[in-house]
Parts: sequence; C-alpha cells; structure tokens
Amino acid sequence: MAAENEQLQVPKLKLGNQGLEVSKLGFGCMGLTGVYNAAIPEMDGISIIQDAFKKGITFLIQQMRMEPLQTKSLLVRHLKSCQEKRFS
Repeated sequence: MAAENEQLQVPKLKLGNQGLEVSKLGFGCMGLTGVYNAAIPEMDGISIIQDAFKKGITFLIQQMRMEPLQTKSLLVRHLKSCQEKRFS
C-alpha cells in the first residue's frame, strides 16, 4: 500500500491536435447524482470531483443523455473554483 503523501503519476494522453492533454484514467460522474444510487449532497460531489482532479484525473466523464443536469452543475462549479484559484 502506498504512503498517503506519496503522489501517484496518472499517465496523460493528447486530445486532438490542439495540444490539450487529459489523464488516461477518467472519472465517471454519473454516480454522484442518483443515477445508480441515492444522490449525494452537492458539496460532497464537488469535493469528490476536486479530490480526483488534485490526484491528476483530468478526464471527467458526463453523459448528457443519461444523467440529470445536476452532474453538469457539479462540474461547472468545480471548474469555476479551479479558475478562481488559478487567476486570483
């Protein structure tokens, strides 16, 4: 078992030809909003997404046709918080 402070290196790959990179490991957000189980509180969902992002998982997966709009709301709030931290 890895030590808690040991950072994992998540492999990345190029997405398209614009120079964007995402993690090879994706995080499916469908379970956060009650598709598979009871929905979790919004702040918990945002916290889970932020934790995945901090660990290097930058490929966040959301199915618009199958998921409620709550998932989009969680992702938008997470991305706004990242942008605020980056530019402040």
